[in-house]
Amino acid sequence: MTYSPSMWNAWSLLIAGCLAAPPSSNPNPTEPVMPSHQSVLQAVQVAGDAELEDWVSVPGEYALGAVAVAGIDRHTIYEVTPGAVSHPMHFFIAVEDGTGEVFVTSSQADGLARLVHGEPGLLGTAGGVATAVRLVADTPDRTRVVEDGAHLSGAGAEVTLQVLPPQVQRDGGAVRVTVHVVDHAARLQRWDLHLPSSGAATWKRTTLARGVKVVAP
Repeated sequence: MTYSPSMWNAWSLLIAGCLAAPPSSNPNPTEPVMPSHQSVLQAVQVAGDAELEDWVSVPGEYALGAVAVAGIDRHTIYEVTPGAVSHPMHFFIAVEDGTGEVFVTSSQADGLARLVHGEPGLLGTAGGVATAVRLVADTPDRTRVVEDGAHLSGAGAEVTLQVLPPQVQRDGGAVRVTVHVVDHAARLQRWDLHLPSSGAATWKRTTLARGVKVVAP
């Protein structure tokens, strides 16, 4: 077969392009890139939580696991589980796609605000408020959102609680979330979260009753 000059030029450009292409930092784009120890430690230090910092101060003494979360498309959520604790504990961090910036959401209203404004569809999904509560709660596995008409027990009696369903209001650049929860200490609380797009977020927790547990939705 005889190759024309134009065919040789085309092959030369193709080969040169392949050689010049930079290698991908993530060979499998569908797989999340694990944050470094330093980035996790720095995020915890920014959050200002001394206990969490102690948990992640030494590389290899905690585990990171990616968590699939409905409604979150622009971040990867990781569960951080320390090894040197007497009972199971974990907290959540978020890693921003593209920049790789890491921040803590557990116990951090500012972290939740950053996530909510970076994920415009999160609070609009079914269960979006429950997801936000889980990501910000001190003890996510022991904090439950109370829906209207939930059946509760406590103080030797069973009651059906009438509460407003979770409320999400958008006010300019801020999002306000009002939700009732039963927390790890069996307290019925109303959480009022003010999540601005800039500036400090606030999280007011008002205890309404104690010794309560949810026995039916």
